[in-house]
Amino acid sequence: MAFELGVGDTAQTCEGKTDAKGAATCTVDVADQALTDDATVPLTAAFAGDDAYTKSDDSEKLKLQHVEGRSYGLAATVPLPLIPVGIDPTPDTGTVRSAGAETKAPACGQGVSAIVLNADALCAKVVTEVGPSAATATSTVADASIGLPGLPVIGISGLTSTSSSSCDAAKGSVSLKLTVAGADVVIGSSTSSAHDCV
Repeated sequence: MAFELGVGDTAQTCEGKTDAKGAATCTVDVADQALTDDATVPLTAAFAGDDAYTKSDDSEKLKLQHVEGRSYGLAATVPLPLIPVGIDPTPDTGTVRSAGAETKAPACGQGVSAIVLNADALCAKVVTEVGPSAATATSTVADASIGLPGLPVIGISGLTSTSSSSCDAAKGSVSLKLTVAGADVVIGSSTSSAHDCV
């Protein structure tokens, strides 16, 4: 029994012997197929026939396991009277959708300055993996300061935010150094986790 996953030059094949009940299996170690809009890949099974049975074939669409993720360094909306401040996600990986292993990391932003908000060295990255499938999104900000009228200046440094997801679990963590009016505020690090699917 011959099996073919995908079509054309990227098709992956394997062969298996039928047992007494006519069932056959074989293994493609890692599926390496293009991710389509509907995340499906064709599978064709063909039996060459023998002295007892005529040849036959069948096909089916399989769901291709994939992951999605997005990361950006900084985005903000500050509804100041008369002069509202808005910062689009900077830098931004956009939505990363992949069935393979890859890394998307746009160039780090050198700085953002918007009246009440300043930030330096903004970076974003998404890494996808296979076997098992997983996606990890990371964003970092070296330094940021927020100075709202009538309130003490808030300073943030060494900000790192990480989110990882797989079929087994999802977890995230945030670490940073925080100051208010120049005085250190102890907050430690924050982590969270949850099961993503069963």
